[in-house]
Amino acid sequence: MLVIMIKSYFKIAWRNILKTKNYTLINITGLAIGMAAAALILLWVENEWTFDRFYKNTDRIYELYNRGEFSNDTHAWPGVGNPLAPLLVSRHPELESVVRSTPANLSVSVQDNRFNSEGLYADPDFFNLFDRRVIRGDLHKALSTPEGIVLTASMANRLFGTDDVVGQTVTIDSADHFSVTALVEDFPANSRFKNAGYFLPWEYFEHSIGQKAAASWTNFKVATFVMLDPTANHQHVESQISAILTELQVADNMLFLHPAEKWHLYSKATHGYFTIGNIQKVRLFSIIAFLTLLTACINFVNLSTAKSEQRAKDVGIQKILGAHRKSLIVQFLAESLILSTFAGCLAFLLLSLAINPFNHLFGYELDIPYHEFSFWLATLLFILFTGLLAGSYPAFLLSGFKPMAILKGSAPTTRQPLSVRKALIVFQFSFTIALLIATLVIVKQIHHAENREQGYDKSNLVYLPLNTKLKMQYEQIKHDLIQSGTVLSMTRSSGTITRQTFGALNFSWPGSNAADAQQAFVTITTDTDFKSTMGTQLVLGRDIDIERYPTDENAVLVNEAAVEAMKLDDPIGTIIRNGEQQWHVVGVVKDFIFYSPYTAISPLFIMGSGDWFNFAYLKLDASRPLQQNLARVSSAIQKYAPNETFEYHFVDEAYAVNFKREKQTANLTQVFSGLAVSISCLGLFGMMAFVVHQRRKEIGIRKVLGASVSGIVSMLSGDFVKLVLVAVIVASPIAWWAMNKWLEDFAYRIEIQWWMFAVAGIVAVAIALLTVSWQALRAAQANPVDSLRDE
Repeated sequence: MLVIMIKSYFKIAWRNILKTKNYTLINITGLAIGMAAAALILLWVENEWTFDRFYKNTDRIYELYNRGEFSNDTHAWPGVGNPLAPLLVSRHPELESVVRSTPANLSVSVQDNRFNSEGLYADPDFFNLFDRRVIRGDLHKALSTPEGIVLTASMANRLFGTDDVVGQTVTIDSADHFSVTALVEDFPANSRFKNAGYFLPWEYFEHSIGQKAAASWTNFKVATFVMLDPTANHQHVESQISAILTELQVADNMLFLHPAEKWHLYSKATHGYFTIGNIQKVRLFSIIAFLTLLTACINFVNLSTAKSEQRAKDVGIQKILGAHRKSLIVQFLAESLILSTFAGCLAFLLLSLAINPFNHLFGYELDIPYHEFSFWLATLLFILFTGLLAGSYPAFLLSGFKPMAILKGSAPTTRQPLSVRKALIVFQFSFTIALLIATLVIVKQIHHAENREQGYDKSNLVYLPLNTKLKMQYEQIKHDLIQSGTVLSMTRSSGTITRQTFGALNFSWPGSNAADAQQAFVTITTDTDFKSTMGTQLVLGRDIDIERYPTDENAVLVNEAAVEAMKLDDPIGTIIRNGEQQWHVVGVVKDFIFYSPYTAISPLFIMGSGDWFNFAYLKLDASRPLQQNLARVSSAIQKYAPNETFEYHFVDEAYAVNFKREKQTANLTQVFSGLAVSISCLGLFGMMAFVVHQRRKEIGIRKVLGASVSGIVSMLSGDFVKLVLVAVIVASPIAWWAMNKWLEDFAYRIEIQWWMFAVAGIVAVAIALLTVSWQALRAAQANPVDSLRDE
């Protein structure tokens, strides 16, 4: 009996849907776009939410961080001294595993197959914390062997073309030979280790930096992870190890444990505590996903309530024949569920077509998990939720009509449903306009940062990572390239000017006090020609030149921010000390952006050095073809360091990476603004079609009485334009508040201006007018005889 009743409900629902094919098409299309957009965002949210949270023991994995006071604030940062890990193992049995790791970017080769690739130096217990499926070999002892190397599946395929690689030999840096001990599956894209193609023993890292550096607490700071014993308490362990650096008198910083579950979502420390980060973006786009879906559902609600007069007699007759309100509600919900099912199928098709372009545009690696039962269950629940969300209000409204009033000819609609429809249209366009305003603000902020004066010349500036062989042959390579005219100048540095560098403390100078020791200074090194190669500007003094002035190994260039922080009136010749080391200031460079264009420029020391270099910078001759210059650089490297891979990076491209996150946000906002506009326009289109149909006789009479086409178009369009103008008023303060909160993260930011709201409002009104005016114009131009014929 129940099956027959349900079948009857769906049969009636299907017939009613077929009666209004045009409205059905609009409903299905709008719902499908909204569902596909929401599903795409939710896939992205799921990817962000599970970032580094898929390990077997994620809840027990932590990274050691420092918390300390400097530059008049509390800061938190990763990386601890290399000797800390073995000390923790010996002193704290509640730590089940302690693992160090640091990135490697080395030349990897098998016979003539040679290339530079990213990898990782790691302690033997690395895969005990960060478990991966073992394809071949034994992971438990894979990194315990000094000459062992672990490869990922993609790296093995790139080197050998097969996964049968255990026992094969891989050459690192054209000199050291390693035997493959294990093969593991690649880390997924939502992992901090996603780019690692190989894993080398920590012992090899310590050998490469030397025994003295490996034993130092300050020379090398490495990422250190711990896995707690299942019975250990996180707060208790943290309290036990927090003051260990102070006890050892190696630093004044306190240690704390940052859980793996928060590495990605809570990645930004404010006053030394991780309270914000990517979680803000996840929350924002989760809200956008829901509002996009809700906007699509509003179309369904509006069209369903608008058709109430057409359905009124059906409802009245069914009630007189004994139909209960509950059965009518079920019938209307059945219609909604049928529509949402069709829309869900179309949305799934749209999602399948959109996923690859979405990944390409935003640099993600999202995929649809067809093979997972949970995905199909979530899809079914998503369709049911959409059907109920879209159909509940119309179902309760239509089923509540009074049969006697309907059959006597009284209009079933009241002013309340009309007001609800207007309110829903205002809500739709408020959301759309807020997204348009947000897009304008984000794009303007990015443009503001991109056009900010960098303070150095990025054009034709290239940097090369220096490995051991290239460091040894640097002078010969530099002489060759300058003599050939390939490069105009060349310098070396310990770091790159486009990546974040942590500051150093405990500097002193004449007139400084104890508080000044907590002022952080970013430090990089150079040997000669820094100014001419980078294109920076000298404000005072001269550049460092170790070739002409050997004592410049103890010289330092300071930027204007450093002069201000040190409160120096005449900086040239000032002696700067840190412990037993001291430097003398030879020049002041104009402030330049050496990391993010969004942040304030930090005080900077550019120190002379005889051996602390990791990168070479080359200023290429712009009068020669770029590829010719690069070929000559490659030839010089092969001449003096045979078999070395020529890896180079353009500084302007590396600088552009600073805008990646904001541009992704801008692109996402633009895409979903466009989708919101499309969905809202579909709703307006359907509503205008219904209004035209409902008022066709009125339009005919007005034309007979002499009304002009423009007057009728204005009459039909005016109500909708007024609603959009109300939406502009509603959306503007909300968008202003939200974008002000977003801009707070930027030290250098734009001011939100009135014209952004005006442009968004004009665009919204123009789109609404284009949407409704076409149908209004058709109705105004129609022959009045056709609409009045049956009178």
